[in-house]
Amino acid sequence: MIRVVCFDLGGVLVKIRPSWRLALSHIPGAPASLPDDLESFEPFKEYQAGGIQEGEYLAALSQWARLHSRESAVGAHQAILIEPYPKTWELVRGLQKAGYKSGCLSNTNGLHWDLMMDFSEYPAVASLDFKSASHISKKAKPDVGAYLHFESLCAHAPGQILFFDDNLSNVIAARDRGWAAEQVDPSIETAPQIVRHLRSHGIDLDL
Repeated sequence: MIRVVCFDLGGVLVKIRPSWRLALSHIPGAPASLPDDLESFEPFKEYQAGGIQEGEYLAALSQWARLHSRESAVGAHQAILIEPYPKTWELVRGLQKAGYKSGCLSNTNGLHWDLMMDFSEYPAVASLDFKSASHISKKAKPDVGAYLHFESLCAHAPGQILFFDDNLSNVIAARDRGWAAEQVDPSIETAPQIVRHLRSHGIDLDL
């Protein structure tokens, strides 16, 4: 029986710009041709995994994207985040009122984490009961260690966890671990998708 509902953040609870081309489109002087995959910039991937410090990452980003100050690098990095998806705060609050615990399992980083922990900006994320992040655990999905870290936080068995992620590889890894898991399409509103999946798992929630 499901006791904990766990979410990825970017692409599930939080709307993001999923490419460097989009994130840097508003930055004067940024290269005209940039990769679509955020993790294709290796220092970003290392920063998310807790492998390098913030200053080293921002210096690398400044050089790579032809930025001229630490502030510009921070602004470019934070531009990846856009806003919460509609109704996600109501979703998390509804789950908690119905007696379910909530949590996140996210490949993220310190700069984004600090912003998403601000209730005034991202109330759904800030209100979650259990929060697991790659830069803290140093385990990134789909590595099984990331799922084990979340299990240790929530103290529930794999079969009691329902997980939502926009990345199919992460969904498959969760299922391999024994979790219930569903893929979410980040290109449309996510809360209605999640509600439909919740009902298929016996959790009837109205927004």
